[in-house]
Formats: sequence, structure tokens, C-alpha cells
Amino acid sequence: MNENEIINLLDRYRNGEYTVDEKAAVESWFILYAMQATSAGEIPNFEETRNEIWNNLAIKHKKRDHFPFIRYAAAVLVLIGITWVYFAHVYNDKIDIKTKISFDVRPGGNKATLTLANGKVISLNVNGKLAMRPGTLIANNSSNGVVIFQNQSNKQEKVKLDPDADGLNTITTPVGGQYQLILSDQTRIFLNAASSITFPSSFAGNQRKVSIVGEVYFEVAKNPKKPFIVNTSDQQVTVLGTHFNVSAYPNETVKTTLSEGHVLLLQPSTGQSQPLKTDQQAVLLSKNGFDVKTVTASDAIAWIHGMFIFQKTPLKEAMRQISRWYDVQVDYESLPNTMLDARLPRNLNLIDVLEGIQFAGKFKFKLIAGRRLILIK
Repeated sequence: MNENEIINLLDRYRNGEYTVDEKAAVESWFILYAMQATSAGEIPNFEETRNEIWNNLAIKHKKRDHFPFIRYAAAVLVLIGITWVYFAHVYNDKIDIKTKISFDVRPGGNKATLTLANGKVISLNVNGKLAMRPGTLIANNSSNGVVIFQNQSNKQEKVKLDPDADGLNTITTPVGGQYQLILSDQTRIFLNAASSITFPSSFAGNQRKVSIVGEVYFEVAKNPKKPFIVNTSDQQVTVLGTHFNVSAYPNETVKTTLSEGHVLLLQPSTGQSQPLKTDQQAVLLSKNGFDVKTVTASDAIAWIHGMFIFQKTPLKEAMRQISRWYDVQVDYESLPNTMLDARLPRNLNLIDVLEGIQFAGKFKFKLIAGRRLILIK
């Protein structure tokens, strides 16, 4: 892309005359261009363009007033990008933009599959409706990444019923995918990458039970007469109505973080239980119950608002999140046992995120063939 094409693209962005791909390209390209620039004057109307691009990123999260850090995250990245202009100039450490882009990886998105109780597998990449059993209708919005299980028992809408589908369903996100689910009781669920939830079309009896693998955030609809129970392979969470996050990936430590209300944790293998209060996180220990500490819950659930927030996070743990979202391989054994502090939007391309991590923690990664990340020592 030559200078005239860049100017034209920025003008279209400024006037709102862009495609979805062009918008994403401008927002992720900005830091890359800033890093190569030797002075701000190389970008037409630099200050104005910078503010438009990054303010646009911040606006996406403006409605979440109870998470004020999100509105400032884009501004933090502006400082990172501008600071890199200085370092690129002083140390003459310029980057070949064409080479970087050819090896870049775009972020994950709304991708998932629904497996019905009768074994039928449906990709949730198209809009549509499907009735699973009498009284239940599935409505999927692939653009927003939300699938809704609606109770139709009192509605007149006629739908084609599937008499064989009477049992548990599963929604699964791949590596590089995320999705939302609204259950028949109006509980809202967010699935992170490489995660799944198994649930009934509607809740019968005096309990609401689901099972999960991976990372899932719950906003449970209140029902004092019917507790909501979340099962993992090693833990059970019981609630009446509250907001909490469970990270239970295979071969990783199980963490439960409470952002609102109260929950009760149970380790079935030992019978040990542990209540949690708001802004507490419980780490499941293999044989000794739970280790509870006070945290900033909004940091732990930042992923549902499109952010990576690492606050004294072990580098290996942070890179696992990066690996799942961008569908890349990481050599974890080569990573040092150190902490990372960084705040980065999840809609950036991989190279931009890695540059933010490098700036925040002096960790330099290289993306090589086969979608592999290696640490450069």
C-alpha cells in the first residue's frame, strides 16, 4: 500500500466510508505504521487521525459504565504506539511492515457449534430458527454471536418440532471462537475460546443443572425455588442468582471468580465446600479444598468485554489466553517464570498484541511458520 492509498483509506475511515475489513485494517495497522514512522509528520493530520481511531475503539465499550477501565484501555494503547515511534527512531529498530503483515494473525470471533440431544450438529454461523422439542424454540443471531433458547409454551408461533430431541444439548466454541447463550430461564452465558457447555432445552424439576469445560461466565437469572448448579470435572458451583466466572480448562488450575452475589463451591472428591463473596476468587486445590483470595473481578471477566487484562499474571498463563484466542502454538517450556502487566483489546491482530506485551514486559516473541510463537531471548 503506497502513501496515497494510505491517505485515501484514512480519509474514508474519517468519513465513515469504510468496509468492515477496512475498519479492522486501519485500527490494527495504526500501531504498526506508528512504529515505523520516524516522525509524526509522516501521517497526515497525525493527532486528529490518532484520536479518531482510538476513540472509536473506546466507544465500543462505553455502555459498560461499571467497568471504567475499558474506556481508557484504547488510550493506553495509543501511548504504547506513540512511545514505540520514539524507540524505533532512537534505536533504529525499524520493522518491515510487509513482512509483519504476511505473518500476522487476525483475532478470534463469534464461532460455535450446537450439538442437539439427538446428535445432530449445527454450525452457528448462519441466522435461523430451529425447534428442538414441543414448547422450545432456538433463535440464533450469528452477527452478534448469541443463540437463544426460548420457551414457546404460551406463544402461537408455529414451528417444525423435532420429537427425537429430548435431552441435553451442547454448545462448543473452537480455539479462536467465542459465543453467547441465553437459556430458557433467561440466564445469560458467555463462552470463551475452546470451551463448551451442556444444558437442557428447559429446566424441569427443582434444580437448574449445566456442565462446562473451559472458561464460561454466567449471569444467572434469580429463582430462589430452583438453584442453578454448574458442574466441572472436579468442582460444583451452586447459586440462586448471581454473576460469576469459571475457568476450568483441561490440565489447568480451576478458578472461580465472583463478580456479584454469593455462590457455594463444592469439591465432590473430598466433600469440602467454600462460600465466595463478591470480588473473591477460589483456586481449586488437588486434594486440599480451595485457596481463596481477594481480586478485582472485573479484570478476571474482562474477556467478555473484549479485553485482555493481565495484572501480575504469570507469563505462561497469559500466553495460554493468547494461544486460545489467536489459534497459535506456544512453547511454554521456554517461557520464564515471571509476571506480566498489560491491558490490550482482543480485537487487535496478533502482532499488535505481541508488541504490547513486549513493551509491557520486555518479552519479545516471533511468529514463525505453522502458527508458532517462540520467545526470542
